[in-house]
Amino acid sequence: MTNMIGIVLVVASFALIFLYPDLPGLGISTVNLALTGLLLLCSATVRDRAALEWERIVLAAWLALSPWMIGVSTVDGVAWISLICATLVFFPAASFVSQPWGLGKAKALGSFPTYDPGKKRHM
Repeated sequence: MTNMIGIVLVVASFALIFLYPDLPGLGISTVNLALTGLLLLCSATVRDRAALEWERIVLAAWLALSPWMIGVSTVDGVAWISLICATLVFFPAASFVSQPWGLGKAKALGSFPTYDPGKKRHM
């Protein structure tokens, strides 16, 4: 799903050029959406799943705040597409990170020996 959002961001950035050629801050908003979309597309090559999800959380935060930081929040289309895409990226990533198995806690907890009364203990 994140790859689809990355594609949507890249396509939306180029659609802004054709739909709103006189948009104030067109260059910076186009570059922002395109680079964020490309980063989301390229992040699929990260092998560590927890690092990938944290990267997506940071990109979602940037995507949500960037219209106000770069000064294009007055254009409703740019602000809304940024907020919607940020929400769609943030919640699955935050859900994964918040789970015990998301950060390897389950694997770490499973390595501790526990006492099972049904098993014989070897001395």
